Amino acid sequence: MIERVTSTTVWLRRLWPAAALGAGTVVVGLGTATLVALQPPAPSQPSRATLALRSAHDDAARLADLARAAGQTAAAQVLDRQAMVLAAAPGVASASHSAGSPASSSASDASTTAARDLADGLSASVAGRLAALVEVDGPTSAVLASVAAGQSLQLDGVVKATGQKAAPAPTSSPAPSSSPAPSSSPAPSRSCGPSTASPSANSASANPSSAALATVARAEHASVYVLEAALARTPAGSGAAAGRTAALDGHRKQLVELSTLAASLCTVLPPEDPAFAVPSDFAANPDPTLSAAAASSEQAWAQLVGTLPPANRSSGASGLLAAARLAPETAAPFPGIPAAAAPAP
Repeated sequence: MIERVTSTTVWLRRLWPAAALGAGTVVVGLGTATLVALQPPAPSQPSRATLALRSAHDDAARLADLARAAGQTAAAQVLDRQAMVLAAAPGVASASHSAGSPASSSASDASTTAARDLADGLSASVAGRLAALVEVDGPTSAVLASVAAGQSLQLDGVVKATGQKAAPAPTSSPAPSSSPAPSSSPAPSRSCGPSTASPSANSASANPSSAALATVARAEHASVYVLEAALARTPAGSGAAAGRTAALDGHRKQLVELSTLAASLCTVLPPEDPAFAVPSDFAANPDPTLSAAAASSEQAWAQLVGTLPPANRSSGASGLLAAARLAPETAAPFPGIPAAAAPAP
């Protein structure tokens, strides 16, 4: 059987190598495939993925202008990067509308107004990306969830820096479909009998999310392990101890949420590894290992979104956002998809 590959799919696979591996296989940061790009007849209407990516691009470009007007340079850089990467998707930049310059008021009020508009816009954009998760293919849903996570981090920063809280997101979805936004809770699933809940050699093929769920579990257990090991060597009462304790609690909560999601999909998670290897200089400087473990968790959650059934993708997106908030680097434009943040060659 010959796989039909659209130009949007080729772009996604360049952006996110795991997309080339198929829905049943997840490899963090690895994997390539030799693809033959076929040229099917041009569709009369853009695909749902193209419409969702186009909407994400337009919002990011518009919000970058607002961030500059509000004096939020870091947010503007993140949003510019999102817009630039999304513009490379086929059918996005050519049909996108120019964001234009934000309207200005008096000099004294302009920054405050822009900060309020930026917070509201980020909130609405995040809601739009999450609403579109049920409408698109798996790899596109991972990109949209990553965009939403990156913008949520910037919204956190804007609220902290300016005190401007976002207005409630609109109930009507700005996504290109009229389908309702997905719930943040795992979708109800059928009752799991012994045959569906038991691990088997064919479980990955029967449930494409099984391998991705196992990868997230291993990544989260690794984060817990290295944080526990680092805390044992951290002076009690120090700022580092407080930060690592908070991160440890966060990753433990991630494992609870993951277990709930796996149960809703009738999937048994693998047993916890008893230990993980750490570098020889871990005791003297655990920070690089802690950062690497947090990044691995982010990437695992992002890949999980792309393998989940549409009704469960919002749960994966919530896990990705939580992982991004636990990571030391909170200025990533595409949490969990590091290839999108790398400078163009």
